[in-house]
Amino acid sequence: GSMAFPYATLCVQGIKDGTSRGSIEAQFEEYGRIRDVTITPNKHMRGVPDSRLALVEFEKREDARKAMQALNGRYVQGKCVMIRFARSAPGVRPPTPLPRHGAPELIPQTANRAAMLALKASSACA
Repeated sequence: GSMAFPYATLCVQGIKDGTSRGSIEAQFEEYGRIRDVTITPNKHMRGVPDSRLALVEFEKREDARKAMQALNGRYVQGKCVMIRFARSAPGVRPPTPLPRHGAPELIPQTANRAAMLALKASSACA
């Protein structure tokens, strides 16, 4: 593992069952070099079809950010996905999600934009 792990890894929610790591990698690697792709069931949506998570670890945070901006709320492998930076390594229990408002780690001027994007993405995925 690398020190950079939490900062260059995207968590992609809404992956179709049966999607291969290779197909995820192919769609994301146009934004930068990828170290690893992990596909895992979403523990919070047990039994819900097409609700898998993909963790896409980039070498560079900038590339991860570009991929997130390009693909968040879009179709990945035929399914609308939500993308955010992963907070923890695969297999580590993620902390409980922050309340919708109040994302203290964002710089103020990007917070509004992020909120707008989150709204757009959730409506796009509805």
